[in-house]
Amino acid sequence: LTPLGLLFALTTDLLLLMGGRMPASLASHPAFSGLLFFDAISDVVLLAAVIVLNIFFYGKRKEFPRWFITFLAVSFVLIFSIHQMISSYLPAYPTLVAFGSFVAASGWIPYFLRSERVAQTFVN
Repeated sequence: LTPLGLLFALTTDLLLLMGGRMPASLASHPAFSGLLFFDAISDVVLLAAVIVLNIFFYGKRKEFPRWFITFLAVSFVLIFSIHQMISSYLPAYPTLVAFGSFVAASGWIPYFLRSERVAQTFVN
């Protein structure tokens, strides 16, 4: 579901930047449009990482656990930071994505670090 969520977030950011619902608000806050642009670039980078991670996962590559842990940590930091910055402009900005990223990282990172099954699966 992560690729679909990233595509949705990217589409939303691009629609806002290209004159969607808040062009007047963006004109009065140039930092906000820069933040949306940074968010869109982050979504593209995370989407590319998800594609590479899928290749590693289905190939049962040894590098997958390390890169997946890195992806979870980086995506949590990015999503949480961007959420904090956007919520300063839009106080009603939903927190569900940031919370979901935290739950995913706090569950999967320890599992991938301690699981013997993971160590035995990703051996190529």
